[in-house]
Amino acid sequence: MKIKIASTISIRQSWLDEVIAFVPGVVFEVVRTKELITTHYRPEWKSQYGNFADVRRIVNATDVYARVYIMSHGQLRRLGITNHLALYDNADRDGILDTYISLDSKLDARAKANGFNSNFAWLIVHELTHGREQNIGREYLAVDGDRTHDWEAQGRLKELWATTSLIEVLKAKVTKLMAMLKLTTTPMKTLYQTCLDNLGIDVSPRDLAPDDLGCAETASNLIRKVLPDFPIILGTYTLWEKLENDKRFKKVTIPMPGTIIISPTGSARAKIPGHVGFCGVGDKIMSNSSATGLFVQNYTQATWRGRWVKAGYPIYYYQHII
Repeated sequence: MKIKIASTISIRQSWLDEVIAFVPGVVFEVVRTKELITTHYRPEWKSQYGNFADVRRIVNATDVYARVYIMSHGQLRRLGITNHLALYDNADRDGILDTYISLDSKLDARAKANGFNSNFAWLIVHELTHGREQNIGREYLAVDGDRTHDWEAQGRLKELWATTSLIEVLKAKVTKLMAMLKLTTTPMKTLYQTCLDNLGIDVSPRDLAPDDLGCAETASNLIRKVLPDFPIILGTYTLWEKLENDKRFKKVTIPMPGTIIISPTGSARAKIPGHVGFCGVGDKIMSNSSATGLFVQNYTQATWRGRWVKAGYPIYYYQHII
């Protein structure tokens, strides 16, 4: 883990050693700068905030884990930044945590409560923990949020760092294992990507079936782009039978992008014909448009149910598997 620091003040070796002792493998590159970052005012917080574009420019590194800009506590306050000592940012989405930190000569009570001997080590670990919490994933954050401040208030910041370190290690091992076992979703992604690539296109230009009844022909042509030996089928009932008996497809109950959704004609006593399409992200569905003959995103799970389930049709989902 490489961290580059650009600092307006001298960085003591003892500060660096404290972090190195706690975070094995960390490597620091420290450069001095006389340049102060600029600020912008955020009225909702009634304070100036540092510009991270300046942090990225002054630190100037692309092959690091984090870019850190350090100034004195007095410099921070003279810039008009009054409501925080440090701040992190990952809005540029380049995989590098950016942070600016101000250091006071007096050891902060929060640093002491969390077992740190220097404000430098405390704030470095504090801001890097923010970054790790964010990198765990938005799904996690929606449930538990960023725990940095809560655990720090309990004197458990080092414990949280160790926890997030373990998560990073496990994520790396799982990723490697998935690659080794080739347990990927490539076939589903391929079928889904094929659907995306053909949006707005007449996928069945031969019109073996009329446009208003061309959904099975369209679906067959799309599947055929992934499975060249898949037959062109013109009816949803016949297509349903094929999917039921083709071992390359598995009936599922929870759709994902690329899953086939079908309500086959003949499976209900209804005045409207059945339909077939492909599930997209969220609840979106793509299928043949009866009006234009183009393959478009024209339904959601709710509107599909409102049309075909309401008419008495069942819904079946089929997933392409290896």
